[in-house]
Amino acid sequence: MKEIRAIQIIDSLHIGGAETLAVNISNGLKERIPFSSLCVTRNEGDLKSVVDSDIEYIFLDRKKTIDIKAIKKLLKFVSKHKITIIHAHSTSLYIAVLIKLCRPRLKLVWHNHYGLNVNNKSISLRLCSYFISLAINVSKELDTWVKKELHVKKTVFLPNFAEFNSEETTTTLKGGEGKRLVHIGGFRHEKDHLNLLKAFLLIKKGHPDWTLHLIGKDYKDGYSSNIHSFISEQNLTNAVFIYGLKTDIKNILSQSSIGVLSSSSEGLPLSLIEFGLARIPVVSTNVGQCLDIIETKNLVVPSKDPKAFAEAIMLLIKDEEFYAKEAEKLNMTIKNRFSKNQFMNELVDLYASFYLD
Repeated sequence: MKEIRAIQIIDSLHIGGAETLAVNISNGLKERIPFSSLCVTRNEGDLKSVVDSDIEYIFLDRKKTIDIKAIKKLLKFVSKHKITIIHAHSTSLYIAVLIKLCRPRLKLVWHNHYGLNVNNKSISLRLCSYFISLAINVSKELDTWVKKELHVKKTVFLPNFAEFNSEETTTTLKGGEGKRLVHIGGFRHEKDHLNLLKAFLLIKKGHPDWTLHLIGKDYKDGYSSNIHSFISEQNLTNAVFIYGLKTDIKNILSQSSIGVLSSSSEGLPLSLIEFGLARIPVVSTNVGQCLDIIETKNLVVPSKDPKAFAEAIMLLIKDEEFYAKEAEKLNMTIKNRFSKNQFMNELVDLYASFYLD
């Protein structure tokens, strides 16, 4: 069998689900295949600190879609390290296809992370799909979409995994202990923070001592402005706290009571897996694979329905026995179905399948 020498390609190392998974995969592969490496195309970020020191790392500082200097730099790296598989995450697919065109024998894996891709009508994506050897999809919905809409040789559904990369304890959450809701996700439209804030308003009427904690990058755009305005106009400044990007997620979740996910679109959110690892029960909108993970239907509600969202959260607030049962059940689901070892073994098998007779 041909030696497996892989490179993960991601556009940035800012904290996010796809970015975190790319780093975790490159770190996790180093003990399972002869060579594992990581390429960042556009922007470095906070996740660089958790890239293992013995991982071969390259930063392209890519400035445009077709950046000749960046392409040449990556081609040189691929040749030097005898790369056989390029594993492109999300939009890094485009530079990966350019590399594939220059090195046709390379196997190109595309990791399809974003639930919104089911609405993607991009002609360039469809053209690129002809060069994809394998598409890895984080939800069944995305897998179905790829099979129907793209021209990919092989497509599989492979659930995400998560692990805590940092033992830092730099963040102290405000509010009372045992009464904190926490949301992890950047201020992006598909995360639908306003849905969560409207639900929280309803919760505050009967449970005024509970607080809401928002973890994730604030992009300071119109979407962000609407969130800040709502908090101010509804007099929630002493109950809703915004922390920005944070790397000490394990520490933050150790101070949290209930995880919430209010998205209008998802694949398989890493935050949901992180809540389970931390033994925190979760209320989520019914998007992507969320119901498949949480399983308890009363805790998975329609998107854009603040009343249903609030009612589901209050089930956990009011019933300590139910709370404890759901926390333990989610933890067991994550350990049994979304473990790092299970993911890595399946990924290596997929890589190896390229070289079977």
